Amino acid sequence: MKYLRNKEERIFFFILSILAAAAVFSNFLINRTAGIITLLICLSFFGGIFCYNKNRYRRIEELTNQIDELLHGAQLPVLQAEEGELAILSSQIQKMTIRLQEQSRSLQKEKAHLSSSLTDIAHQLRTPLTTLTMIGDFLSDPELDEQRRMSLARELLSMLKRIDQLITILLKIAKLEGQTVQYQPQIIPLKKLLSDALQPFLIPMELKDISVQLVGDETIQLLTDSTWTQEAVGNIIKNCIEHSESGSHLILAYEQNALYTELTISDTGTGIDEEDLPHIFERFYQGKNHHKNSFGVGLSLARMIITQQGGNLTAKNKLSGGAEFTIRFYRDMLK
Repeated sequence: MKYLRNKEERIFFFILSILAAAAVFSNFLINRTAGIITLLICLSFFGGIFCYNKNRYRRIEELTNQIDELLHGAQLPVLQAEEGELAILSSQIQKMTIRLQEQSRSLQKEKAHLSSSLTDIAHQLRTPLTTLTMIGDFLSDPELDEQRRMSLARELLSMLKRIDQLITILLKIAKLEGQTVQYQPQIIPLKKLLSDALQPFLIPMELKDISVQLVGDETIQLLTDSTWTQEAVGNIIKNCIEHSESGSHLILAYEQNALYTELTISDTGTGIDEEDLPHIFERFYQGKNHHKNSFGVGLSLARMIITQQGGNLTAKNKLSGGAEFTIRFYRDMLK
């Protein structure tokens, strides 16, 4: 009988049955009326137990059925019991259901993000690979003159270098998005970090006649992973240089207070188009005035590096012209 499937309940019911039978029998021996009354009381008692168990198992069965439907992907609210042990069980199942539904939504988002990432990567690789195919076709021409052949060879090497750069960037993005980067924070003078970040761009800046100025207290120090933060700052500087005309000016200003250390990187270039401003930190986003050799990932990479170290990165246009990027490293970052 399914309402007495629990072993402990069967034993309990068996003992009660023996006691009830003994009580009824003994009362019948004493007095027929007393025996009938005792029998009716026992039947009512056992009837109450039966109805209670029937209702209890019905609610358990309903919970079991809903759990089974949830395991098969249905989005259903779990039944709530009014009180007692079933209420505790129902509450725990409800918590488990919410957790599973959140994990399901998170997995769906990750799946969509992965699909979007693969599409972006394929798009970024398609152009240089197409170019390489065309160059290969040209180079296979036996009548191609030597000068043209050398020109195509240089273009071939340029495309291979671009693909190598893209793969390096994609590997960095994968590490950052997978949160597998092990940051190694150390105290470093902020001026040294900025000087090191500027170093690879000194020649391009000289060629474009772009001057640079560092403004801030030289004693300011920052607790950060210098390698990764230097790369983030370098990406911002590179973006400013690409969008600055000859004779422009680049300012790196920094200050510190009790709450945070702030770094502002500003230029006197063309600024950021208002339509592009909300999207400039999106991966592979390229605005109207993007540089021809840009992948559109530098600023996205910079923001990931900064935010994963407890800071934030924002951008805006200056009233006087040009773009301004602000980085804030909060004083308790990476502790």
